[in-house]
Amino acid sequence: MTDNEISKLVRANIQTKIIEAFKSTPEMIEQLVSACLSSDVDQFGNKPGYNDKKMPYLTYLAQDSIQRVAREAVQEYIKTMAPVIKNQVKSKLSAGKFVDALSCAIIDSTKNLYDVKIEFNQKDEDGN
Repeated sequence: MTDNEISKLVRANIQTKIIEAFKSTPEMIEQLVSACLSSDVDQFGNKPGYNDKKMPYLTYLAQDSIQRVAREAVQEYIKTMAPVIKNQVKSKLSAGKFVDALSCAIIDSTKNLYDVKIEFNQKDEDGN
């Protein structure tokens, strides 16, 4: 046999093997996809550690997608309600309730730790 004949036989053999491999590809891809979607991940979609909560990857993807859409919906709602929220915050701050709440929170958090007296005095228009 010549080198040319050997080369033709080798090529034919390789082409036959490639064609056989492509014929089994759909089943192989189906098995790979199935294995990937059913593999366990943690709540962040990463390979889980020993003590991590485990879930199938497909469950993680669905959960993540739903949370992302819910987050977007809440953000859109807050954007549309921003003027109302802003006005309510301003009214709470200007009503003096904010200063009262802040001073009470500071006093309550420190009264058991230290013997401290805190006073908030509002200056009049002259700055006195």
